Amino acid sequence: MELTLSSHRVLETVTTAVSGDIDLSNADELERHLAEQLAGDAGTVDLDLTDVLFIDSAGINILVTARRRADEMGKTLRVTGASGLVRELLEMTGVWQYLSDTAR
Repeated sequence: MELTLSSHRVLETVTTAVSGDIDLSNADELERHLAEQLAGDAGTVDLDLTDVLFIDSAGINILVTARRRADEMGKTLRVTGASGLVRELLEMTGVWQYLSDTAR
């Protein structure tokens, strides 16, 4: 399924809604998008995975790397809306708590 990224900003928060699958074939597109969002002047980047049905290890690596980058920049990156298989994979790999808004 094709990856679609849609962003909007409210005050100091940029929310990116992601739909489709996140895998090796498109992880670099997500990486570039997140890097652009983090380079901007918003203090918080929320990544809404409500409409993501699958994520592989390449996608998970992008999320963890972006979170580390945000931390280094003094910004917040939160993953929200993950459910089903995506949430299960993030929990099984031990990164859900780190990436989610509950990690705060």
